[in-house]
Amino acid sequence: MDPERLVQCPYDKNHQIKASRLPYHLVKCRKNNQKIAKKIVTCPYNARHRIPKQEFSLHTATCESKTSEEIYSKRSQVRYTCAKYIYYDAIKLVIW
Repeated sequence: MDPERLVQCPYDKNHQIKASRLPYHLVKCRKNNQKIAKKIVTCPYNARHRIPKQEFSLHTATCESKTSEEIYSKRSQVRYTCAKYIYYDAIKLVIW
């Protein structure tokens, strides 16, 4: 994402913010617009995505950030599984 590109605030449609400043703006604007904030949820794959609650399931199914998140998660699980081999030997526990 181009850091200089302007994006629209999900809390106030009149706000146009540089993409690089969006995370800071979202925190501030959420506090100032608490009624709207109750109707909006954060995407589990990308914290910059704010979605109306009624569209959440559709967004999570089609989110463009989902693919990279799932790939990273699967890789880290494989690394963890391969990192330790545990063998139980009668009374002792040997960790290789």
